[in-house]
Amino acid sequence: MIVKHNIPSLNTNNRLTQNKKKADSTLEKLSSGYKINRAGDDAAGLAISEKMRSQIRGLNMAGKNIQDGISLIQTAESGLGSIQDPNLLRLRELAIQAANDTLTDSDRKLLQMEVEQIKSNIDEIAANTEFNGIKLLNQPNKIEQETITSTQMPGPITWTKSSHGYFMLDIATDGNNFVAVGRDGKTATSSDGVVWNYISKTPTSEVLTSVTSGAGLFVAVGNRATILTSNDGINWTQQNSGLNTNNNFDEIIYDGNKFLALTKDSFDIVTSVDGVNWNIESGAVGSITYGNGKYVSSGLGEIRISDDGVNWTTSVTLDSLGVTDKVQNIIWTGNNFVALTHENFALISENGINWTRNTVTENNRIGLNEIAWDGNQYIAVGGEPILGGNIGYAFTSLDGIQWFESEIVNNTNTLAGILEQNGRFYVVGNKAMMVGTPSSPITTSTTTTVIAENDMKNINLQVGANSGNTSRIELANVKTETLGINNIDMSTRQGANSAISLIDKASVIISSERAKFGAYQNRLEYANNSVVNTSENLQSAESRIRDTDMAKEMMTFTKNNILLQATQSMLAQSNKQPEGILQLLQ
Repeated sequence: MIVKHNIPSLNTNNRLTQNKKKADSTLEKLSSGYKINRAGDDAAGLAISEKMRSQIRGLNMAGKNIQDGISLIQTAESGLGSIQDPNLLRLRELAIQAANDTLTDSDRKLLQMEVEQIKSNIDEIAANTEFNGIKLLNQPNKIEQETITSTQMPGPITWTKSSHGYFMLDIATDGNNFVAVGRDGKTATSSDGVVWNYISKTPTSEVLTSVTSGAGLFVAVGNRATILTSNDGINWTQQNSGLNTNNNFDEIIYDGNKFLALTKDSFDIVTSVDGVNWNIESGAVGSITYGNGKYVSSGLGEIRISDDGVNWTTSVTLDSLGVTDKVQNIIWTGNNFVALTHENFALISENGINWTRNTVTENNRIGLNEIAWDGNQYIAVGGEPILGGNIGYAFTSLDGIQWFESEIVNNTNTLAGILEQNGRFYVVGNKAMMVGTPSSPITTSTTTTVIAENDMKNINLQVGANSGNTSRIELANVKTETLGINNIDMSTRQGANSAISLIDKASVIISSERAKFGAYQNRLEYANNSVVNTSENLQSAESRIRDTDMAKEMMTFTKNNILLQATQSMLAQSNKQPEGILQLLQ
């Protein structure tokens, strides 16, 4: 027996420490509810559990994202629904009502007032429908990537110039001789359009603004209701127009059957089959042309059309096209009506009803006066400054949309009138007459790739827990301009008929957009169901790895608690064993 070391007590204490650690670990699991409280409990299990936790929290947030996306879609679809019903439906009702000839043009103008309010309301809905500050129905048009393999532009024009001392405003030909008219009642004649003879012996000193040829006559019109006729362009006879002398004629044309002369400042128009006897009509003003079976005229802030040259209706107002100045000249090219404005726009229409605006030049000091077409290209002429008239300009275009400045001969003054004859352009103006011979269009063979940014805004929703788990929502642009109804005008029967088809097309666009957003919503709802199910299954799997089995741990705790109490009791017994040595020492 020894007393230096109590080996049984040391052994029992060691057992007591181990049992205490086991009991503490089991107690920690029972109190926390987790089987893994630190990496030492289960290193691999902890790593797997933490990865699952990251996925679960990501999926839960993705579910919130999806719900936000669905709310955005429902907001957009609600705005589209408001545009379709009642706005487009009401527009169509008004168009059908206006197309009925039981209404007068005055009645239709009253309907047009409501039309303008409905169009404004559609634009307001498109502009104000938003979610968290994001415009949903007022996005720019999409620009796709495109490749341009060639570019075509008008070829150069060879100009021949002859000078004179007068300001000529218009030119005409009967196929054999050319006649020019201008200020102070001056006229000039030419057999080839190059060499001119200047005739000043006319019955008037008024400004002659326009001249045409037809029925074996040259007919010129001008200020103070002046009408002159001539068989040869040299000897002129003054005719009685029947109008007061406070009327100034702007233009005269011959449609193949009769002459039509328009005034500048009123809706008066005079017609004649022989150039001598004139009838006063009403309904047109400014410039006039005839083509495709109808007459088109302009002035006083609008463009008008007529089937017979007598009964006229408004086709479109100039302010609706963004034009604040007057239309100078209208021509028919065989395919399109083209109207040239004094503020450098070219207006194009296939039917005289629906017009598009194109810019000829950005130089606002230039005033454009007249336009001509040779079957291949347009030439528009004018001058700078507008009133001084000492610099002439010409612009060319193949399509009336893209325009190029044409290099003309030096010291050319304002160009006022232009005529196309046999592939050549004859131009008159302030102290200058020119003949232009165009060359063939130039085609560049350089291939240019245009990578245009997609301006249509896309909303990308994070619909999953991992990178790349996104869903794209393409927003819409449903302004009246995009729908093609911004210029509908029901103040005429023709305009109302045209409006019906335009409104139907707009309704198809809205229905298509609503269907698109509906498809987006269905897809997001399917994605939300998948996210919820995946999150639930991951939580179940993570629970099996991380959570405590309370019943099993309670059994272990009871066992460890009994062992702990037993070792405590044995430690007390082992500490009493050395006391037996005292008996031997007595």
